[in-house]
Amino acid sequence: MGCLRHPNLPQDAHGATKKVIYRILFHLLWVVLVIAALVCLRVYAKFRSKVYLDDKGKRRKTFAFFHPYCNAGGGGERVLWVAVRSVQK
Repeated sequence: MGCLRHPNLPQDAHGATKKVIYRILFHLLWVVLVIAALVCLRVYAKFRSKVYLDDKGKRRKTFAFFHPYCNAGGGGERVLWVAVRSVQK
């Protein structure tokens, strides 16, 4: 039993049509894979992020301080704690 072919198309047109369909399917597969990879990266990033919640389950704001050489004994600790205290008020 042979392949079903349209009677009005020449023999070469069937092969060209298959190539076009395969090329479209190949590009569609790449698009689906890229979208799936982006979704996976987003889920991974959300899973790895640290979210702090308060008692009601709402997101709590988190602050971070970067103060280089604050442990050098030159008074940097005091500057750091004054900054922390001012944010807490």
